[in-house]
Amino acid sequence: MSAATSRRDLAPKRTGGEVARLVSEVAPAALLGVDDAGVVLFANTAAERLFGYGRGDLLGRPISELIVSMRDIRAGMRRLRTSPLAWALARTKPRSRAADLADVADGVVDAMACRSDGTRLAVEVAESSALLPSGRPVAVAVVRDLAPRASALEHALSVDERVQAFLNTVREHAILLDSDGRVASWNSAAERITGWSADEILGKPSSILYPADEVARGRPQQLRAAAASAGRAQVEAWRVRKDGTRFYADVTLTALRDEQGDLRGFAKVTRDITARYRSEHHLRFCDQLTYVLSSSLGSYEDALRALTRLVACDLADLCILDLVDDAGELRRFDVACADPRDHAVARAVLRLAPTHAGAASPVDVARAGQARLFATVAPDVLAPGSQPAQPVGEPAPRSAVLAPLVARGHTLGVITVIRSRSAQRYDDIDLRLLQDIGQRAGLHIDNARLYKAAQDAVAERDRVLGVVAHDLRNPLNSIVVRTDVVQSTLVPRSPTGDAMRLALGRIHDTAMHMNRLIEDLLDVARMQEGGLKLEADAWSPGVLVAVAVDDARPQALAQNVLLRLDVQPGLPDVRADRDRILQVFSNLIGNALKFTPSGGEIEVRAWADGEHVHFSVRDTGVGIAPEHLPHVFDRFWQLRRADRRGAGLGLGICKWIVESHGGAIGVDSVVGRGSTFRFLLPAAPAPR
Repeated sequence: MSAATSRRDLAPKRTGGEVARLVSEVAPAALLGVDDAGVVLFANTAAERLFGYGRGDLLGRPISELIVSMRDIRAGMRRLRTSPLAWALARTKPRSRAADLADVADGVVDAMACRSDGTRLAVEVAESSALLPSGRPVAVAVVRDLAPRASALEHALSVDERVQAFLNTVREHAILLDSDGRVASWNSAAERITGWSADEILGKPSSILYPADEVARGRPQQLRAAAASAGRAQVEAWRVRKDGTRFYADVTLTALRDEQGDLRGFAKVTRDITARYRSEHHLRFCDQLTYVLSSSLGSYEDALRALTRLVACDLADLCILDLVDDAGELRRFDVACADPRDHAVARAVLRLAPTHAGAASPVDVARAGQARLFATVAPDVLAPGSQPAQPVGEPAPRSAVLAPLVARGHTLGVITVIRSRSAQRYDDIDLRLLQDIGQRAGLHIDNARLYKAAQDAVAERDRVLGVVAHDLRNPLNSIVVRTDVVQSTLVPRSPTGDAMRLALGRIHDTAMHMNRLIEDLLDVARMQEGGLKLEADAWSPGVLVAVAVDDARPQALAQNVLLRLDVQPGLPDVRADRDRILQVFSNLIGNALKFTPSGGEIEVRAWADGEHVHFSVRDTGVGIAPEHLPHVFDRFWQLRRADRRGAGLGLGICKWIVESHGGAIGVDSVVGRGSTFRFLLPAAPAPR
């Protein structure tokens, strides 16, 4: 008889009503009744489905062929535990592992079911007991398929893996925090930006990414509270890397809540915007720099001291400025620090000569004319000679940049910036900024020196002109007096005498012209020294204009130029220095006569407008080109350089006289049609 036949023959003898009732009670779980020899005595329909055998094939089969003990598959389980599924099962349902069914401590054990097709299933086996009608006890194995539970767990795990895989593709620092602000997930971008690996930071408080001062102020908690309240919070602020360096970040924190609305954590996205921040900061800094340097052209030393303080506060812990003196030697000019604790250090550095040797020597930078970047400072790189590298005190320098101050191809100085307290290192962006600062500062120094030289030259010129004019006036006055005496007393009444009189008259006129030039030069010197005094009184505008026209009429007649007068009746008086205002008219009418051809016309007008009296001199001469109009009142400016009939001072003196009276002067001109010079004076208060 075959084994299968023997098993079928045994089955009716080993089954009874109690077993049938037990089967019906616990279905649909797979049930196997096992005797003390480990042979299956009964099985239910669920067992047939689970193992893939018919009931006849199950009965009489050793249980060891259907359920493999843990001891038998220990090596396989080791491999299985390395898979996400086994890891999930171990975490979600931890229990003691029995070697086989007899070693079950808590009544349930995980095992492997062997199906008829040779495949294996992960199952859960629970042990129970029953009595046969004969009173014989049997063990009942309740076997449940773990596949549905494992599938759900594996699906949940795969979702987490897909989320993590997605986060790893995000270029921004994207992580998850739990409700207490601890790091719950970490992506590759976060590791790249901060230097922290997932193993190092998972479970740590997110405040590890904040600067110490923000942690002290409670900023991490405040940001989480804002996100929890509004659902989302955004801020731009400094964050800290693992190595202590800082980066400027755009941080968005979003609260995560479950279906019941309970806070479960936060999603945090951090973008490194350091490059944008530095670009904007550098633009603002350059605006400040331009303002500082342009605030004092005459005394550039004050502007340079302000520059060192600005650089120290914005870009460095210590800023050193060395300038090339008149002898071509580099001298220490100024030192500024950002931290008040370093004031003593700054004073000590100010006393040091910038002539030490070494890679970071300002002298070498000045000679080479090239900026140098030291992202990390070696112990001796800033050492003055044989001294230890502590000219900048404690803490020791960490990073430095030296840049020359250059203008027109010449090095005028060296600016040095040092970071010692900050963990931030200088880089190529800082190097380019310091080069720009050096060029701007060098240009400012060069312009200031040129401006001072020009001012000194002008002052010296005016001083010499004043001396020369003063010394020439007396001899000229003597010439004028002597020609008058000779003309009136010594020249006979004869044709020969008439010729002598004509020659003497020309000498007299030339001497008077020279005297007017000398007076102009003296006026310029007085204006420069602020010594041109006005003796103001109330004068009728009509009288002033009439006197000026009468004085110019002989010359106008000689040149065949029509000189007309147009004065509005009833003009109010002006408070003026009569001689100086007549000097203005003389210069304006004289200029008009100089550039108006024979047959032309000059009109002198006066009219009132509110609280001012207006005057104008209009001619029909050659006119002035638009590009020359802004310069007509400049001293020593002439429309035609070859014209030696004046020194180019008259219109400048007119401007000074009119403005000294509280008035204003201007000109309109069209080439080929003539020019109109206008000026106004305040009307004198009406007498009470």
